[in-house]
Amino acid sequence: MEDVYPKAYVEVLEILKYIPAKEYLKIPQDKILEINKNKDKNYEFSYDINIPFENQNILKETKIILTYLINEYFLSNVQKVKLEKILNYNDKLVNDEKAKKYKYDDIFDDSINNTSRNIDSKIDNKNNDTNNKILPTEYKESFISKMINKIKSFFNKK
Repeated sequence: MEDVYPKAYVEVLEILKYIPAKEYLKIPQDKILEINKNKDKNYEFSYDINIPFENQNILKETKIILTYLINEYFLSNVQKVKLEKILNYNDKLVNDEKAKKYKYDDIFDDSINNTSRNIDSKIDNKNNDTNNKILPTEYKESFISKMINKIKSFFNKK
């Protein structure tokens, strides 16, 4: 799998050229230098200010990095809470779509479920008590959270 982050860094640097200087200076220089150091030297990207941002042909990773930079350096605490709500809502929509698409409840057909019930009924009470204990639930981090954490870990390297 090709690492797309060096290309995303090129796109981020290009997009940052079009923000006001006052805003640009809010980003620590060491972050800018780190992005410059890790960018793809052969990749070229041009940002067209005449096209709305959402219609630009940019990488998903570029959007994630920009979201991180905006959240970290431009937003107030109230705005950060709003952004987090938006990201969580979008993540929920994606997960709901996946649930509809794959129909987790219909993974097994009735014949498998019936066989399973017959086997379960033959298990003695001692084993059945063990099986009925509540098992820990695995925490799954959202896609956006994973990406933001990955970017944060990248910037936290010294």
